[in-house]
Amino acid sequence: MSLLGTKLLVLLAVLAVAAMVVTVLLWPRLARTAFWTVLGRLGLITLVNALVLLLALAVVNHQFQFFGDWSDLIGATTTQGTTAAAVATVTGGSPHKAVVATVIPQQPPPPPSTVVVVAQDSISTTYAVTGGASKVTSDVQVFLPTGYSDPAAATHRYPVLEGFGGYPSVVTSTSKAYDLAAQLGSLADQHALAPTIAVMAQPWTPAGRDTECANGPGGASAGDQVETWISVDIPAWVRSTFRTRTDRGSWATWGPSAGAWCAAVAAMLHPDTFGAFICIGGYFRVEWGNWQPYAPTDVRAARYDLVARAGTDPPPVAAWIYTSKQDSQSAPTTLPFIAAARAPLAVSAHVVTTGGHRTPLWKPWLPVALTWLGTVSPGFAPARP
Repeated sequence: MSLLGTKLLVLLAVLAVAAMVVTVLLWPRLARTAFWTVLGRLGLITLVNALVLLLALAVVNHQFQFFGDWSDLIGATTTQGTTAAAVATVTGGSPHKAVVATVIPQQPPPPPSTVVVVAQDSISTTYAVTGGASKVTSDVQVFLPTGYSDPAAATHRYPVLEGFGGYPSVVTSTSKAYDLAAQLGSLADQHALAPTIAVMAQPWTPAGRDTECANGPGGASAGDQVETWISVDIPAWVRSTFRTRTDRGSWATWGPSAGAWCAAVAAMLHPDTFGAFICIGGYFRVEWGNWQPYAPTDVRAARYDLVARAGTDPPPVAAWIYTSKQDSQSAPTTLPFIAAARAPLAVSAHVVTTGGHRTPLWKPWLPVALTWLGTVSPGFAPARP
């Protein structure tokens, strides 16, 4: 029986109700203080509570798709990213050519952003950035690579990986969950990826709004231009503040779940800035939640149909994509996106048969994706040891 089907929910609900009815019927007979009656009462209470708890867990799993089936649940701690569980396909031509072949004119720089430091630790600094073009204010966490402040590297410029967490999240949660700084440092030490500036942007603003990284109809005065904030303001601020490379082959995006959607939006709609993106358990058509700025028939919403764009107006970017056929939040739009992709869009797709929608399943795939990035994007290519 599937962990995601309604059959399991119905079965658990029936069992829970039956256990409650049995408890009510037997309770008078177990009212005495004898050892066996006390044990019987404890057993019935435990049974009812266990079934109610299982039902609640099944409902949560049904909604968020954490586990796809029983084998996925039993093997929840396996590192699929290091196994041959994926079916890899490449469509749309050479990923390397997708990144570098087409020179896209840069857009005029936006007005400067306003920045305030809000937190700092030994490995990162978090800023509140108000975009000059978007007027959106939200948090940005920045990780500088080892050796960045070394005087010997004073003229060296670095590639930039801009990332986004799933919804809901805070700006620091995804980098912590994926050990982002450690993973980037390890790959740099292994000469699998160039030392990289990592930027994590918080697109869920105002707090709690599922913006889908889209631009709303209100304009800059409404503070709803999140696509512009992540794709124009943040790159411009990072370029003006840190020693970065500016060519599109040195800029990429990444994220899990809704953050993967944001990564795809930024790269697919702004290929003048980004040459590649990494999508882990994401989707490719907008999924409005608690904020819906456009009616389904509004032509402005069509901008965010990336499946259609992949087939009719594909940008020259390279995409690394992971999905599971059991992931009903990701697979229904990711598989059509992979099938629709045409040159100069180049897709490296990793589709597994089983697996749910959760971080422990995805985390082992991040170094696989980052290693790919070092092979297809010139700015991320490691120097020879």
